[in-house]
Amino acid sequence: PSASKNKEPKEPPPPPAFEPPKMDFDSEILTKEHLELLCKYLPMDETVRWRRVFNSGKDGKSFTRFGAQVCNRGPTIVVIRDADGHVFGGHADEGWCTYAQRYKEAQAEAAAISRA
Repeated sequence: PSASKNKEPKEPPPPPAFEPPKMDFDSEILTKEHLELLCKYLPMDETVRWRRVFNSGKDGKSFTRFGAQVCNRGPTIVVIRDADGHVFGGHADEGWCTYAQRYKEAQAEAAAISRA
C-alpha cells in the first residue's frame, strides 16, 4: 500500500486580507464592512482608489449641483444614508452626463446612419 493514500488533502490557502480602496476623504457613512461588500461586486480596477466628488453636507442638497459634480467623472458609486440611518446606494459603470449630451450623441449617431 502506498503512503500517499494516508495523507489528508491540503486545505486551500486563506483568501488575502481585504485591502480597502485608497480614499481622499474620510467617510461618515461607509464602514470597513460596507467597503468590503461593495468591492466584492465592483470591477477590480474600480476598487483601488476612490475620490469624493459630491457630499450633500458640504455641497448642498441640489440634484442640479449633484449632476454637475458627477457629470463626465467616469464610473461612480452613490451612497446615501436616510433619516433613519439606513445606508443604500448604487453603482454606475459609465460616467454620468446630461440629457443635452445624450441628445447630441443621438443626433450624431443618426447623422452617421443616414450617411451610410
